[in-house]
Amino acid sequence: MAAGARLEGVAVTKVTPNTGIARRRRDFWRDETNLFPSDKWLPVGSLALCYANPQVGVEDPMSYRRNFGLVLWRAGFDGAMDYAYQHGFHHIWNDFDDRSCRDHVFAYPTVNGVVGTIQWEGFREGVDDVRYVATLEEAFAEAAPDKGAIAEEARRWLRSLDVPQADLDEARRQMVRWILKLKGNAAPGAR
Repeated sequence: MAAGARLEGVAVTKVTPNTGIARRRRDFWRDETNLFPSDKWLPVGSLALCYANPQVGVEDPMSYRRNFGLVLWRAGFDGAMDYAYQHGFHHIWNDFDDRSCRDHVFAYPTVNGVVGTIQWEGFREGVDDVRYVATLEEAFAEAAPDKGAIAEEARRWLRSLDVPQADLDEARRQMVRWILKLKGNAAPGAR
């Protein structure tokens, strides 16, 4: 898409780190370098959505989980989108029937629903990871006064989480442990 193109009332802009401040209210962000200048976007009231990182169709669920989950959360994005949930260039059930490009499909259509792909499951897991972070952050805010030290320890853990390298399943388990401790429901022997 060209810089400044409009899509159903939403400004779509390809931005590089050297372009300066974005002045639109809603913009999509796509940057190959994974640099997100949140200090330039968010103070002017923009919403930043990550687009196509990676594009739909790559059978690598962990890329979708990491990049559309905790990487976006850590970078300060407001959301994500991708092209497209279902786009078949010819027959949607044949990814290789076009000479120049394979189909972009998160889920294949059937007569009574869809057949999900592993990349769709990765995307869903990324959304779930962000929900766990949001629940943990809510637990910080609602922590009883006697849980202040635990809340601070959990905040330090979350700030130090190495998102690009973390074992995401273990990170999620640790978030659950912190949430349970802060809400007073810690299982016996929880770390």
